[in-house]
Amino acid sequence: MQSPAYNSFGRYDADQQSSTRPSESLMITGDTNIADVSFVVQWRIKNSFEFLFNITNPVETVKSVAESSMREVIGKSMFAESMTTKRNQIEQEVRDLMQHTLDDYKAGIEIYIVNLNDFQNPAPVMPAFLDVETAKQDRETSINKAKSYENSVVPKARGEARKLIQEAEAYKQEVVSIAKGNVARFTSVYDEYVKAKDVTKKRMYLDTMHNIYMNTSKIVIDGKAGNGVVPYLPLERLKK
Repeated sequence: MQSPAYNSFGRYDADQQSSTRPSESLMITGDTNIADVSFVVQWRIKNSFEFLFNITNPVETVKSVAESSMREVIGKSMFAESMTTKRNQIEQEVRDLMQHTLDDYKAGIEIYIVNLNDFQNPAPVMPAFLDVETAKQDRETSINKAKSYENSVVPKARGEARKLIQEAEAYKQEVVSIAKGNVARFTSVYDEYVKAKDVTKKRMYLDTMHNIYMNTSKIVIDGKAGNGVVPYLPLERLKK
């Protein structure tokens, strides 16, 4: 790190500092993951009077403010987003937070660059992290397979249910129609019976006897024949 006591520019490299104090680079994310964070802060003097007389150790001040600001921002961020889509946002938030803190200290320092160099799991927990990621992918695969099976089975089941309902409705309509037809037929017969009871009774009798004997063998016997041998006419044999 360049000393601001002799230069108007300064640089804090968390990666270099972590070689002597590795715990400084370990931070907890908003989803309780441990991250190994490497970043660089570049700063310059914007007010020489404040820089010389308001703070005693500018380097340590910038270092402490940088570390606390990064921990605060990382503590509100998700691990996966910090590794990918949220890097630029994290850099900007850390820069703004550092500048606000240093301005409160009247340190006379301007933070103009914060670079998030690396963001990953610590080496000792990397295998466990990879196992977790693999398990998440397996879970997503299983969920997708289940949804695919659901999408194939549920529509088929619904189609079969609709078919059964339609068949039941058709059977219902058929039974109701037959019942209504029987009622209408009975009503018409009854109306005719009321008009001419004797004729209707005879017709019903003849229709009934016709239905009974239409599929049976018939033998016609001459009722005028006397006792003894009864002459008969074998109609069924004549048909053959």
